[in-house]
Amino acid sequence: MADHVPLILITNDDGIASPGLRAAVRAVHDLGDLLIVAPLRQQSGAGRSFLLVGDRSVHEQTILVDG
Repeated sequence: MADHVPLILITNDDGIASPGLRAAVRAVHDLGDLLIVAPLRQQSGAGRSFLLVGDRSVHEQTILVDG
């Protein structure tokens, strides 16, 4: 069986800088390649709203994790 590295998706609605997101990344960073998707700022509850204005652009950011 060929070795393959799993791709792990981690996401939240608390923002890219949230402590919970960083904890999740630290917990699984050695298990595979990570793809982290999160809003720039906290968006909890935004799924129940209807947003017509505001910045919806996408920014790529590299997160370094202390092992």
